[in-house]
Amino acid sequence: MDFLLLFAFVSLFSTAFAATITQPRSYGETPEHHVVHQFPDPTWVENIAVRSNGQLLVDIVTSPDIYLIDPPVSSLDPTSTKTATLVHSFAPELSVIGITEVEHDHFYCIVGNLSLATKNLGLGSYGIYSVNLQTYNSISNTGAIINPVAELPQAGLLNGMTTLDVSKGLVIMADSTEGAIWILSVKTGTYSMLLQTLEMAPPAAGGPLTLGINGVRLHRSGDIANIYFSNQGAGIFYRFPLSISTLKPTGPIVPVKADVVVDDFALDVEKGVAYLASSNQNAVLQQPLDGGDYSILLGGTNSTELPGPTSVGLGRGGGERGVIYVTTNGGLLAPINGTYTEGGKVVAIELDC
Repeated sequence: MDFLLLFAFVSLFSTAFAATITQPRSYGETPEHHVVHQFPDPTWVENIAVRSNGQLLVDIVTSPDIYLIDPPVSSLDPTSTKTATLVHSFAPELSVIGITEVEHDHFYCIVGNLSLATKNLGLGSYGIYSVNLQTYNSISNTGAIINPVAELPQAGLLNGMTTLDVSKGLVIMADSTEGAIWILSVKTGTYSMLLQTLEMAPPAAGGPLTLGINGVRLHRSGDIANIYFSNQGAGIFYRFPLSISTLKPTGPIVPVKADVVVDDFALDVEKGVAYLASSNQNAVLQQPLDGGDYSILLGGTNSTELPGPTSVGLGRGGGERGVIYVTTNGGLLAPINGTYTEGGKVVAIELDC
């Protein structure tokens, strides 16, 4: 598949890190896990949002689509095309990347023209859309309200996305090529660059298509949001504090963990850990938020359990709170042992509560 040539450039850093990272061993037994849904090969599943009722929204890079998956139903026949419901296609756009929930069942996503087929990152093509599921009926697949919110032609490759302030309708987005975080009001459509730093920038040695900041998540306490982000090209997981009222950092950007290549991730503040989708290790890592070594929760360099993990979502609703969901690209970025690929999938991992 010739579209992999594009990501051979994007992933030059992976080979170097694979040779230098000392991988901590996995602690304890492999957790219970199962495939919730698997798409046809080749499908790149990029990101995930978990509804309050436990259903999953996943977006696709290899097509401009958002799907809804009901884990208890889909897990019964995970490869069936009938257990993933196409909520919306953003055609003629080419891809959907970040997604976040602002109000209850009201999501926002990044849509643009990243094309694997033409080897084009779609720089400057990205915009934000509203995906309102407050009147959505998942059985009849009706009632979703989709509207454009803003176009960001000044941005490069918009990637990870999270909600900064619900009451103000503020979201932030990682710009992987410009090495920056953008902020957007979903209420007004106005946006600006929040922060651009060397810690977010792609490493110069990696070449013009190497990515910098990728995933971004936060934990808020009062006026302060502790913002975590991964610099995929540099192989460092960072955090810094930000004042919501002033939209200014209140402290330095500090590394939580170096020598770890991460796409996107989820924060579990109650447990004091982040679950990192490690793209070059084909694994999900459990990383303490206060630093120290990570452990491998599931997967491994030569494992086919999680080929090319891309993001992680925490389970919500019913009995799903002790579960995390991991999306994958099926190894399209870097085939297992140089040859193995599969359709991107969603895997549920049960945690010790």
